[in-house]
Amino acid sequence: MRLKLLTNLNTLLLVTVCVALAATLWWSQRALQQPVQLMERYLTLSQQFQREVADRMLADILRRGHAGNESTTLRVADLELDLLRRRVSRNGKRIDLTAKEFGLLELLMRRQGEVLPRSLIASQVWDMPFGSDTNVIDVAVRRLRLKIDEGQETKMIFTVRGMGYMLEAPEQ
Repeated sequence: MRLKLLTNLNTLLLVTVCVALAATLWWSQRALQQPVQLMERYLTLSQQFQREVADRMLADILRRGHAGNESTTLRVADLELDLLRRRVSRNGKRIDLTAKEFGLLELLMRRQGEVLPRSLIASQVWDMPFGSDTNVIDVAVRRLRLKIDEGQETKMIFTVRGMGYMLEAPEQ
């Protein structure tokens, strides 16, 4: 009974924090570090499910909060992704991608330079919990890498062994 009550209180606290974050982002366009630090204070490491829910909610809040200011094109070096037309090109050459590959590339480009764990990619792109016995993400990254990096002098999609994947612009 106590465990259930604590779980319900934690959930209520999480919802309260998310509402506070939404209000903060709605009324001010400050740096994003403060809301993230606020969220981190109220979540414990042992509650991974709640963290994943909070990450999704924060990503959704941030996406809505910046919708008016956001460009419809993402660029990293010579790689360009048009969100409205759902087109990708590198060095001016158009690249055809599936819907999942497009979503994966968008996630990698939005979080350029960050190592994205497989669990985050699975939840953001496939909207599913990550199972360590599946290689869906590895196959998708491999196919995306073939389309984006194949025949290019500089590679942009990297595997960080034991951690995940990242997209990084080549140094000039």
